[in-house]
Amino acid sequence: GLFIYFVLLEGNYGTTLGKEIMKLQIITESGERPDFTDTAKSAVGKAFFLPIDFIVGLFMSDEGSGQVKLNQRLMQRVAKTLVIVKQPQETRRQVNFVKKQ
Repeated sequence: GLFIYFVLLEGNYGTTLGKEIMKLQIITESGERPDFTDTAKSAVGKAFFLPIDFIVGLFMSDEGSGQVKLNQRLMQRVAKTLVIVKQPQETRRQVNFVKKQ
């Protein structure tokens, strides 16, 4: 049940209900919306073995690699996905059209 929930919502919308409330979203390491394969890989860890997924990811250090520490769970590293704070939507300018006479 949880596996399907995560895959469908994160694959379609890049977020789940809890992430939406916290203003978070999932992206790939390249900054794009993940596809269903990416979200399925990430969801395996959350749905079936979260404590192990979290602890192993916690101890997998990026230090010494010259990379920014991303705080990813193990299966997020496998899926190459990140959880980020949602970026605010750009304010759309209202354009008023004036008819020439």
